[in-house]
Amino acid sequence: MDLKYTTALKGLAIFLIVMGHTIYFMNPSIQTGPIREIGVAIFLMLSGYGVNGTNI
Repeated sequence: MDLKYTTALKGLAIFLIVMGHTIYFMNPSIQTGPIREIGVAIFLMLSGYGVNGTNI
């Protein structure tokens, strides 16, 4: 995975997290936990991949 691809995926992950929080604050009865959790998991995985510094 190159830098451009991982940056785009991080952007998607951040978008999922922000949208999950926005929807929840607008209507707390809607369960958005899975959306936020998926976004956090993707972001942490890609951040760890970038910190590692090796190309797989």
